[in-house]
Amino acid sequence: TDTQIETLAIIVYKQPVTRQEVSDIRGVASDNVVGRLIQLGLVEEAGRMRAPGRPILLKTTDRFLRVFGLESVKDLPRLPKQEKMPEKTAPQKMTLQEALALEEMEQEARDAEEAEET
Repeated sequence: TDTQIETLAIIVYKQPVTRQEVSDIRGVASDNVVGRLIQLGLVEEAGRMRAPGRPILLKTTDRFLRVFGLESVKDLPRLPKQEKMPEKTAPQKMTLQEALALEEMEQEARDAEEAEET
């Protein structure tokens, strides 16, 4: 679902991250969505934060990398730099297949740029 993709993206780019941090970024409670991502084997516990209550830290799994055709999270596209996070943006409607196809095209463009530089 769009909610799962949005939550997964937050975890991917912020990992290790707590459920509360995910909820704060999304602006809504995310416990159920995070629980489902754990059930799907895309997210797992990464330890505990050294803070009051010792909240559980979350990270992506090797299964996540395989499902999305990545060798490492370092293969993910970089997020654009922003001076300030926007208050609220409408989520882009994109299917998983479209997202994967877009990533493949972006990777091909990066590879072509690197080839031109050498």
